[in-house]
Amino acid sequence: MNDKQLTTICLGYERDNSATCAKVLEYMYLDFVSDMLTTEQLAEHAELGLDLLEHALSLGRTYNQLESEG
Repeated sequence: MNDKQLTTICLGYERDNSATCAKVLEYMYLDFVSDMLTTEQLAEHAELGLDLLEHALSLGRTYNQLESEG
């Protein structure tokens, strides 16, 4: 995945409330948590912008929390 694709996924979740985009973001967040990397390490490894990655992980965390409450 590249920055452009991740931006599209974030916007799909934020604008359209896309369930598919939400699940991708949640998966990214859960994968990040299980690997116990820093955001800097993951951004470098995945060749993604740090700010974009942190935003995507935040959206994934929010979606995950909403799912666990519901």
